[in-house]
Amino acid sequence: MKSADRGKHARRALAGVATLAMTGAFLAPIAASADDDGRIADGATAPELKIKDGVVTGVETAPNSFFVQFASEPTVDGGSLSTIKAERAQFEADVADAGVDVEVRQEFGTLWNGVSVDVAEDDLLELASSGVVEAVFPMELIEAPTDVLTETIDPELFTAIAMTGADVAQSELGYDGTGIKVGIIDTGIDIDHPDLGGNGTQGSTAFPSERVTEGYDLVGDDYNADPSSPDYQPKPMPDANPDDCQGHGTHVAGIVGADGEVTGVAPGVTFGAYRVFGCEGSTEGDVMLHAMELALQDGMDVVNMSIGSAFSNWAEYPTAQASDALAREGVIVTASIGNSGADGIYSAGAPGVGRDTIGVGSVDNIEFMASFFTDETGDSVPYVDATGSPAAPTEGEATVVAVAEPGTDEARACGTDPFTAEQKSVIDGNWLLIQRGVCTFYQKAYNGQLAGAAGIIIYNNVPGLLNPTVEGDPPVTIPTVMITAADGEALVADALTDGSTTITWEAGEVSTPSPTGGLMSSFSSFGTTADLMYKPDVAAPGGQIYSTYPLDKGGYATLSGTSMAAPHVAGAAALMLEADPDLTVPEAKSKLQNSGEPLPLNVAPAAGLEVVHLQGAGMIHVDKAILADVEIEPSFLQLGQTSGAVTRTLTLTNTTDKPQVYSMSFEPALGTGGTASDWGYYYADADVTFSAETVAVPARGRATVDVTVVGPYDTKKDLGFLYGGYVTATGTDESRYSVPVGGASFDLKQTEVLTGAVRDGDEVVELPVLGKLAACGMFVGVDCVDPEGSWDLAGEDPTYTMDEGDVPTVLVHYEQQSRALDVEVFEADEDGTKGASLGLVRELDYMYRTPGVEALTWDGKVVGDDDARVRVADGDYIIELTVTRAQAWNDDGDAVTETWTSPAFGIDWTGTGLVDSPVVDRAQGPNRSATAAELAV
Repeated sequence: MKSADRGKHARRALAGVATLAMTGAFLAPIAASADDDGRIADGATAPELKIKDGVVTGVETAPNSFFVQFASEPTVDGGSLSTIKAERAQFEADVADAGVDVEVRQEFGTLWNGVSVDVAEDDLLELASSGVVEAVFPMELIEAPTDVLTETIDPELFTAIAMTGADVAQSELGYDGTGIKVGIIDTGIDIDHPDLGGNGTQGSTAFPSERVTEGYDLVGDDYNADPSSPDYQPKPMPDANPDDCQGHGTHVAGIVGADGEVTGVAPGVTFGAYRVFGCEGSTEGDVMLHAMELALQDGMDVVNMSIGSAFSNWAEYPTAQASDALAREGVIVTASIGNSGADGIYSAGAPGVGRDTIGVGSVDNIEFMASFFTDETGDSVPYVDATGSPAAPTEGEATVVAVAEPGTDEARACGTDPFTAEQKSVIDGNWLLIQRGVCTFYQKAYNGQLAGAAGIIIYNNVPGLLNPTVEGDPPVTIPTVMITAADGEALVADALTDGSTTITWEAGEVSTPSPTGGLMSSFSSFGTTADLMYKPDVAAPGGQIYSTYPLDKGGYATLSGTSMAAPHVAGAAALMLEADPDLTVPEAKSKLQNSGEPLPLNVAPAAGLEVVHLQGAGMIHVDKAILADVEIEPSFLQLGQTSGAVTRTLTLTNTTDKPQVYSMSFEPALGTGGTASDWGYYYADADVTFSAETVAVPARGRATVDVTVVGPYDTKKDLGFLYGGYVTATGTDESRYSVPVGGASFDLKQTEVLTGAVRDGDEVVELPVLGKLAACGMFVGVDCVDPEGSWDLAGEDPTYTMDEGDVPTVLVHYEQQSRALDVEVFEADEDGTKGASLGLVRELDYMYRTPGVEALTWDGKVVGDDDARVRVADGDYIIELTVTRAQAWNDDGDAVTETWTSPAFGIDWTGTGLVDSPVVDRAQGPNRSATAAELAV
């Protein structure tokens, strides 16, 4: 389907990313060299991998499972139930007429209109041709929320609630969330936990309990939707009791409202627990959507979803559509924005990217308790044990060595056998200092282990502490810990000066301020959405949060992630609803944003304010939100794509009985410039003026002020920015309210999508490029990887046998989200150019960007005259990719496409192939086009 026809229902385009026939793996692209002139700091990029060095997984989808969206609106948006039922019936009749074998998994009509289905990927074009189908989306796999930073660091939750004024709301204002029902869509809640209303003994509390009053287990203990897991079991086994056997949901619930050893943000709330995960593994999007409908049915006032899909940042994805519909029904919906900050801008995911959903970013806690050792001067050095390695000692001395200065390749210990014989003699039997960066923690620790180290101390390359994981095969069998950059560099200096240094292991823990406390967490995902809507909306403490955990797992744990930030906002919303039962969803969002505290740039706090597309309105302050004297709307000035001056009107509503006067000002935030894989922080100040410098707002009345913004643009470099800042209204009593501003001073349609490169040995290969399935990888410590997950370059004039996965493959990097991708197949003429078109083999809509490289495959089939998919004959072919680039939400201009055409390649069905029916060989020479009848033989 060409872009001009995308509004038609016939053979409707597929929404989201799907592979052509088989899901490929991802390899990280080479980051372009940055021009540092004018940059404050480079943005984070994925580590560079060579073409054969293993795989980096990207967004995963459930095999042969999809959302099918119908044309009419769901019932909450005014849709007719009779129309929805008629569309379902028409869809079933259409696919039956087409001979497509489809199993309907679940039907939806309340928050989103459509069905989830199991169907072969080969049949998607026929499925999408039904006249009632609006779009087809891949069923994204959602990994069980895991500990981004876990276990060892034990800060008190009270430091987190003090950061947001929740302690003031409880102790001084007298609110605890009593009477408010908060739905937790997660891994369940440990109903036995005494801090959550349980009896304190495992298995002793009946459901529903005193605090967990509603809920449902939608999947059962054994459910695991991850097909790569040895415990793969995708069939839900629902259960009435939503008890938690994984842990994450109990931790989230404790942040919202624990009342015991841990005090949550709103300790008086009751919970609805909607369990969408088994004890391990992944879940699927339709399970989440079903949980949202149950939460609405049960009358939840607030719903929290600390789960989501990275890079799926189109608000059109079904879970985002459903969460927005839930919010429009009067439920305050909070959702984590994602933990993919290391993958750069445009990494936020659904459902947090929904327009009416409150997407939440993470701020690091200000204090933590940690294990420690002392250095030669007796100073304490806090550390974090790595997941997947033995624990560090708690007594005795150790000799510590370093082999290179920080910032060098030798200091990072990456690659295969990175140490010289002389360095190995220094390392042998001692603890080795290794710097974070470039390669995985596992590679570093395993390399140190092979060199004979007694243990590994990894020191950070940016401020802060995090919990590394060194899990891998073969396993790391020596203790591995992580320390801060400053502590590590000091130890390296001592070790290099004297040949070694000595540390003493200590028992217990030491209290220490977090070096990144009060700054945005390094893992928190960046916006914007694919169409330049700024996200997240707000931020809250999520880094290093101590909360409840299942009793059989210790009762309490420290986890980090935007998963921990979203429930903090959910708890804040509960306090606000108790204070004002008539509070609407838009009002709650406005008050949280108006009272937000913009934070400094996390990588360079002295440089200025953090970018708006990482922190939104900044860290929430719930006490200020409750006590606010004024509400400013809109609470976020979403400018979209700008060129020249843009004027917006702000309305200030006085909620008091006294007239108020506010002075208007603007404080710029830093901006970002560049592409998703090669970007940096810049001073990108917008020029902002007001129609009046002061605004007088009458008692219980309103006043308006116009804000005119001219976005920044570097004409010398021809560089536009994602820019922003904060309009501030300061009262005569020094009260302060703000409105974040976000815009883009470049044309999104001019951002190239099909770009990037990988390194094959010493050769840099531009993408896209033809690839081939490789049997083995060369990743450090791994003899052979899954043959369905490793790819190599196909070389010149490749021929595919179509057997055992040897199918035509395009290795492609999507630098930017895109509106659509068409994949068309042509016969190749004798001179290697395009001949007759055999038609489209895939139509993909709402594409997300990839942080790495996707293997896009074709199964050798096309649609014949009778609409059946048939194998092509042996011969030479060409694949052509046509991308329709994303446009800003306020851009009404014509769509822009880009095209990549492959070189000619051969198909020779020499094995059993992908289907059983034979095909004819091409007759009368290579220039003759096979007829549809011949292809169908």
